[in-house]
Amino acid sequence: MTTKQVLPYSSELVCLSSSGLEVLINPERGGDILSILHKESSQNILWNSRKAKKQRPSPGPMNLSPDSFYDEYPGGIQELFPNTAESTLIMGAELPFHGEACRVSWNLDELDREENNELKLSTVLQRSPIQMMKTISVEKEDSSLTLRSKVKNLSLASLPYSWGFHPAFGEALSSGGCTVYLPCEEMFVHPESFSSHQKYEPRSKHSLKMVGSVGEYSARTDKDFGADLLYFRCTEGWMIARNHISGLTITLTWDIERMPFVWFWQEFYDPTGYPWWGLESIIGLEVHSSAPAQELKSLADKGEASILGPHQTLEAHLTLGITFTDISKRPVGVNAKGFPILEGDDYE
Repeated sequence: MTTKQVLPYSSELVCLSSSGLEVLINPERGGDILSILHKESSQNILWNSRKAKKQRPSPGPMNLSPDSFYDEYPGGIQELFPNTAESTLIMGAELPFHGEACRVSWNLDELDREENNELKLSTVLQRSPIQMMKTISVEKEDSSLTLRSKVKNLSLASLPYSWGFHPAFGEALSSGGCTVYLPCEEMFVHPESFSSHQKYEPRSKHSLKMVGSVGEYSARTDKDFGADLLYFRCTEGWMIARNHISGLTITLTWDIERMPFVWFWQEFYDPTGYPWWGLESIIGLEVHSSAPAQELKSLADKGEASILGPHQTLEAHLTLGITFTDISKRPVGVNAKGFPILEGDDYE
């Protein structure tokens, strides 16, 4: 089908479409969701790197340096597995920064070409005996997308892992400021320095502004340049981010038992240096099995890593919804379809 997307290589990607969304997916590298065009606003809500705006991302090297990830990082949405942070050595296998899953090619197993609203991908990791399968689908009549993922241990070994979904949003969300609402009372700051222009001291904890059981955190805006990495432990698997000006509202829902943590990172024209050089405005709203970000070996040594048992299969999902809401009304939750419930609304 003909796509409205602006990436110059859009025709080389898989496009899913619904009445509300047009989604571009790159099986060649990670099965990444590179863009989500929200038809009502005619905006790609995801952030894309300058390099990805020019050429199609391809499988990356298994180099252990974080630089090898950032050099090729396209933006969009990645799945991070079997490790989510620093490169690590596990059971004799060297695993790269943010894991193998987002660097290798995925097979296109099935595409609903008639409805054009679902595809299935799979891969087998190179350095871990793990098969991964995921289904990406868009709802026909609204503006929502669901990513369902499975990981299967092909061996008799018990394998430590960390797992996460890594969406990065651009100026459609960040321009003019945005607030994140989630069922959490406290945030904690990454234990090491993240930027010379970060808001909070490393390792510090801070209470959120609460209304009932819902906390809120406001992202950087205007000339408040800098970068932050913060963590939230949610009691339920949902969060809502809303732009202060347009009312563009993004909801994320997921398996709270599988991924109880939210990693919030923001690069807001931070002048510190590589890899952003003060040129980008990005908001990452990630969901993860563990926090803070740390080497998988460190988690395993402390007995805090999740374990994928012999021949075990695990599943996880992430649903993303996009709509506009009245900025005078505070979000208080999500409905069964994953869209916002606002104060005073009759939603039953």
